Amino acid sequence: MNSTAIWALRTVLLAAVVLAAAMTPQLGQSGPQSSTREPATKSSQKNAVVYMDRSEGYMHAEKYAEAAEGYKKVVAIEPPNATAYFGLAISQSAPKQWRPAEEAASRYISLCEHPEPVVYVTLGRAQQQQGKLQEAAEAYGKAIASNPSQEMLQVAHDERGLIHFQLKQYQAAIRDFQEVLKVDPEDEEGNLGLARSYMQDRETLNAIKVLRAFLVPHPENSSGHFYLGLCYVVLGNRTFAEHEYQIVLGLDKKTAQSMRELLDGARKGSKKTEP
Repeated sequence: MNSTAIWALRTVLLAAVVLAAAMTPQLGQSGPQSSTREPATKSSQKNAVVYMDRSEGYMHAEKYAEAAEGYKKVVAIEPPNATAYFGLAISQSAPKQWRPAEEAASRYISLCEHPEPVVYVTLGRAQQQQGKLQEAAEAYGKAIASNPSQEMLQVAHDERGLIHFQLKQYQAAIRDFQEVLKVDPEDEEGNLGLARSYMQDRETLNAIKVLRAFLVPHPENSSGHFYLGLCYVVLGNRTFAEHEYQIVLGLDKKTAQSMRELLDGARKGSKKTEP
């Protein structure tokens, strides 16, 4: 499963959290009264409850735009309602509305003494998609520090590892991906991320060790064979590199084409350096 598909699955899981019966704070117990508006009347509070219920129904049906509109009506009535901002953040991140999702998540966090780890993850993802990599890494770090579930811990380390890799902070990326594999030793993104980080940090033998172990239960993973072949190129073992190419060719012709170009380029480069 690629990273896009994995995140789509995680988004659905995050959305389900909004609907949990144990979610706090509830209406009327939302956090500090930071707004100067007049307190909501009993009538408007009833309307807020109706909007909240409708939004939760829309979330169940994955109608995120309708859910977001309902949550907006709730916070218009009760500005410090953290629960509504929680739902708003999730409902806007699902359709990849990253900027409003970031704003809603930030507002929720400001209203809560102990924010839910899932909202830090949502905030990090929204910032990450907008290119705010350092801020996103900090958000994932807060998720990790907030005693999350094993699933959220895995997601936070995985996403932060990708950011560290993008920023060429390979040792930090290695540490994050190692934490991912403590939760799930067979996680594809964690194994490939760790191997790629080792490769970029010139720890080729460590990368080979990771890839070989990963490919034992996942022999048809073309990306794993692709990176293993590149490791052999670095070590100058053309025979093993060609062997991995043949495996990739039988699994994914598009990836094999890219690999063929890299192998041929490496061969031409080595000929130029021969005496």
